[in-house]
Amino acid sequence: TPKPSSAASDVYKRQYLHLKQGSVSVREGQRVAVGSALGLSGNTGNSSGPHLHFVVQRNTGLGLVSIPYQFNQPLGELPNFALGNQ
Repeated sequence: TPKPSSAASDVYKRQYLHLKQGSVSVREGQRVAVGSALGLSGNTGNSSGPHLHFVVQRNTGLGLVSIPYQFNQPLGELPNFALGNQ
């Protein structure tokens, strides 16, 4: 994820959405290591099953604008938790 400058630390907002209620094991602003469990995938909103929605947004002063990002690993290398692969 993009790293905001210290002078503009509130410019970028990263969110994980649709986590199972009561399963979140971290708090806002907490630093975590790569691979740390943050919570369990939930099924909220208009969906057919558990999923994770991750978004990176920039505060423009007029609202939040989604910005593109790229994972460090190809998606094929990430575990498929729906299949029980960890």
